[in-house]
Amino acid sequence: MAVGRAGTADHVERIVRGWRGVDRNAEARENARRHTNRALRVYQDEDGMVVLRGRLAPEVGAVLIQALRAAREALYQHGRQQTFDAPLDVSAQTPPMAQQQADALALLAETALHHGIIARFMRKAIRSIASPTANSGSVARMANLCPTSRRLPR
Repeated sequence: MAVGRAGTADHVERIVRGWRGVDRNAEARENARRHTNRALRVYQDEDGMVVLRGRLAPEVGAVLIQALRAAREALYQHGRQQTFDAPLDVSAQTPPMAQQQADALALLAETALHHGIIARFMRKAIRSIASPTANSGSVARMANLCPTSRRLPR
């Protein structure tokens, strides 16, 4: 506050610009750290159940949370429709949130496979690699990381 009162406007502006530069550098380092620390571990437990553990960037996590919420709602609406079509089973209860999340994730995976989203992406990636003018860096890296994608039908 004393700099604002005693310094010139030019002096204060240079100090503010310096701080903004520091903030941008700190933000860039934080984004790089998050990118480096992203991970998803998937393995099969002794009893055959699949275990997931991961760390996602905030933006990716927000998309996943929104997709899970939408899938839970779709499952809820589907279950509700079945209740109208068939008599209500009194013993059936709403599953806990963790089970709802698991069911929602299964729905997301089945939907992605069923609608060919992944296959279409990989075909597009392969075409862009073959075309020298449309070679996108991230798509090329994805196709190189997944050699089995070259066997996908067109």
